[in-house]
Amino acid sequence: MTTIITRKQTRDYVFTEVVDAIEESYRLLGQGQLVLPPRFFTDTENGGDYLYSAATNLKRKTFVVRGSAFMPWNAGKGVSTVTGAYMYSSFLTGEVLAMVEGTEVVKLRTAAKSAVAANYLAKKNSSVIGFVGLGQQAKMHAEILTQLFPITSLLGYSRNPQGNPEPLTYIKERTGLEVTLLESPQAVAAQADILVVATHATEPLVSYADLHPGQLVLALDHAESVAKDIVLQAKTYVDYTPTAENENAPVKMLLQEGKLRIEDIAGELSDLVLQKVPARTSDEEIILFQSLGVMNEDLATVEYLYERNKGTAESVDLIGE
Repeated sequence: MTTIITRKQTRDYVFTEVVDAIEESYRLLGQGQLVLPPRFFTDTENGGDYLYSAATNLKRKTFVVRGSAFMPWNAGKGVSTVTGAYMYSSFLTGEVLAMVEGTEVVKLRTAAKSAVAANYLAKKNSSVIGFVGLGQQAKMHAEILTQLFPITSLLGYSRNPQGNPEPLTYIKERTGLEVTLLESPQAVAAQADILVVATHATEPLVSYADLHPGQLVLALDHAESVAKDIVLQAKTYVDYTPTAENENAPVKMLLQEGKLRIEDIAGELSDLVLQKVPARTSDEEIILFQSLGVMNEDLATVEYLYERNKGTAESVDLIGE
């Protein structure tokens, strides 16, 4: 029988448990227990694309396959810019264990991965989060980071903050804090201990000169919304080296230009989890974490939702006559 996990059911989670699952997945990745084929993007139109990806858990003898569409034209309209679905299966029996609606999974695993990174790379007394971009990732990052750090202030910049009030309402309801809107990305960066950059911009919005000692920048875009000079001058980590080398973002751009070597990167997330490289070593370091998405995160989140819903969600017999 195949468990059907709907969008509503993917919204039923304990965020810190998802963070733990993502961290464990990076531990398994670093130990060679997960197999990650390269993700493949097909361009659609107007900057959109379709993503095909998969991951295998050798320890659990399971795998997940994902197909999802990126639709940037939906930004600011109150509907999803990313959607898709997951098929979660056993490679011992061939049974499809679950079909999972993917819209919320992508939001959830991205913020949970940032939380894992922030636990290693942010100052422990970080009290101000700044958001460049006030979309779905802003609200998810606000929800989890306020649970992990002594956050007292949320700052934000958006080119059209009044166009989609839903994230601001969500953040206030989940955190008890209102986002103070500032006039520019630079104004947000000037005050934030943790700066989350998640936009659909294709040009740099924040450069190294805008940053200050002790800051952590979480860069989520497949674009140069975080300027390349931050990669070169900050202490830079990536989620996964093959992703950083192959998917569009400042690290790949600099590698192609010959201005950066992959060994110049301080480490990847599995290195931090397995303590193969040092994390933050002082409150003066400026640190960049480039996050582009890795399928072990999707697999871990789907596994978590499957175990949480198994036995209670609707099940169907896919191979029944």
